[in-house]
Amino acid sequence: MCAISYPKTASWKEDRDCCTWDGVVCDQTTRHVIGLDLSCSWLYGPIHSNSTLFFLPHLTRLNLDGNDFSGSLISSEFGNFKTLTHLNLSYSSFSGKIPYEISHLSSLVSLDLSYNSGLLIETPVWKRVIHNLTQLRELLLDWSDMSSIRPNSLMNLSSSFTTLSLYECNLQGKFQNNILCLPNLQTLDLGINWNLEVSLPKCNWSRSSLKFLDLSETSFSGGLPDSIGNMNSLKNLNLANCNLIGSIPTSLGNLTELTFLDMSFNSLNGLLPLSLFNLPNLSSLYLDNNQLVGPLPNHVSGLLSLKDLYLSSNFLNGTLPSWLFNLPSLVKLYLDGNQFIGEIGEFKSNSLEHLDLGYNKLQGSIPRSMSRFVNLTHLSLSSNNLSIMLELEMFSKLKNLKLLDFSNNLVSTNNNATYTLPNLQQLNLSSCNISEFPIFLRAATTLQFLDLSKNRIYGQLPRWLGDVGRDSLYFLDLRDNLLQGPFSTLSFLSLRYIFVSNNKLTGEIPSSICNASFLDVLDLSHNNLSGVVPKCLVHSNVLSVLDLRMNSLHDLGKVLEVEFGEGEAHAEVVDSVGATQSESGLIIHPRESSGVVDSGCGSGENENCVLECEPLSHWVPNDLNVGSLSLDSVEGTQMTEAGPPSDWECLKVKDEEVSKRPAMSGTRGLRELKGLISYVNYEGASARIRTLTGLVWMLCSLQLIYP
Repeated sequence: MCAISYPKTASWKEDRDCCTWDGVVCDQTTRHVIGLDLSCSWLYGPIHSNSTLFFLPHLTRLNLDGNDFSGSLISSEFGNFKTLTHLNLSYSSFSGKIPYEISHLSSLVSLDLSYNSGLLIETPVWKRVIHNLTQLRELLLDWSDMSSIRPNSLMNLSSSFTTLSLYECNLQGKFQNNILCLPNLQTLDLGINWNLEVSLPKCNWSRSSLKFLDLSETSFSGGLPDSIGNMNSLKNLNLANCNLIGSIPTSLGNLTELTFLDMSFNSLNGLLPLSLFNLPNLSSLYLDNNQLVGPLPNHVSGLLSLKDLYLSSNFLNGTLPSWLFNLPSLVKLYLDGNQFIGEIGEFKSNSLEHLDLGYNKLQGSIPRSMSRFVNLTHLSLSSNNLSIMLELEMFSKLKNLKLLDFSNNLVSTNNNATYTLPNLQQLNLSSCNISEFPIFLRAATTLQFLDLSKNRIYGQLPRWLGDVGRDSLYFLDLRDNLLQGPFSTLSFLSLRYIFVSNNKLTGEIPSSICNASFLDVLDLSHNNLSGVVPKCLVHSNVLSVLDLRMNSLHDLGKVLEVEFGEGEAHAEVVDSVGATQSESGLIIHPRESSGVVDSGCGSGENENCVLECEPLSHWVPNDLNVGSLSLDSVEGTQMTEAGPPSDWECLKVKDEEVSKRPAMSGTRGLRELKGLISYVNYEGASARIRTLTGLVWMLCSLQLIYP
């Protein structure tokens, strides 16, 4: 859009000839203004009908691309530019209906209204545009609403059309594929029109002038015909995520001008044709997320210009061929999610910025040549059988690394050799059998994501860990290690997800955790923590998950004790040691007053007991808050006897861990159940109430599930 942006009109001076103004073009003979280019000129606000812009009747070219007209309508005055041949109003925040008067511009050769704020094209306007603008060769309406336009009306386009771009226009119905055979058409973009039915015609294509074809994210029918290999001029072919089936035609190898090929996220199967790997000008090849099988070819003669190679999430196998490591221009290589075996070869080029070989069956060590990837920002070798040493010589030069994922491999650390990864943002060393915190983390001040779970890290949390990502770390996972001592050294300012369960932490939960004002998930379960739960956790309006099970915490504040008796369930507020605070409570009335009605549970294993209930007629006491998550207490939005929001009608109860109870007379297996509320969320018409033994309540029906 705007490679260069500056206010062109700021340099305009009234005492100077307007033909010298920036962006203004005049006829050399008449001195009439015939061209006005104010693209990317920082213009803002609506263009009113009395604007001086409309006092230029001799304009042939008008470009207002890349400005901000604040969602205003396109003025009908634009229709008075009778001599206009080129009109560009793209990327300018226009909205509303495209005016009928646009169809008066009978001299237009190029009309670009793309990438505005949902311009609406109605059928009468569209018909007039197609009928009146007989000189039109370029039409770009991307991001417009064409849902009322029938695709078959495109058949009325002139055979002289060169560019038709209708990207994400909500086109619906069957596309007449004969348009693809228009002899002068060079650009056709129909991408992201989900309900547009598209297929490729079986015409010769040998006379086709198409250079750019995008049918991505449309409803494609069938596979690719062999005749597609006759599009000799094609440079860009995007068929991503459009339900393609069948195999890849070998004739694609005839498209020697091709620079971009994307057929990702389809159901293509079979072997990769060798001809694809001999294309001399191909820069980007995306075949990921298909069902392709077999090995990569052993030898290739092309791909010298290849920068991006995506073959992820297929069923490719065999070893990685040597040519893969010799591509001189390769920047991004994604082979993750396949079945490759063997070792990673030595790279001859230093151009890589992204490398992902994760989720394969590779073994051995990582190549020494990887240390030369000074531009590398993303490195993932996750879930292989690799042996990796985090050593100085290998990683000290990777200063630009932002993502490092060696999870589910065998990793060794050497903290005697210090080096830094100053730009690291994501580190995943989960399930790597490491026994200490990697020392390079000390300088990772911009870290956002840290996963060291499922290792053998022992001892106390290092003091310097509090400086790691002090203002940026939002995800921390240290669960399933051997950590000991207090949980008190972290900076909680930006943390949203904290997982430190299944360790041996002792002491109290630090009050500094209250600094985590965005904390969404906190799991400290299965440790040896003691003391008081900080009130900020109990009163949090942000926290969604709080798991403090299997610790020695106390003073949990008010709880709600629930008993299910014959024909009703009674809930009363008690404090943490069981003293009753209120005799009033939550009464649930079953649909049948004769007793609790269920599905006949109470005998046999793994049965569900379902009790239908009327909307709750009595609610919690006035002094009890019901709202967001807290541990074994109830806190949040004040509820009164007037009742809850309208979407609260009844409760569903699920006890996930309580042992099976015998059937009891009158309640058919539901005699008594006590629990504590820990999470209520009525905004989504659901609530969960968790006890220390796993009681969960949800809306709509009263349900007890025995394990």
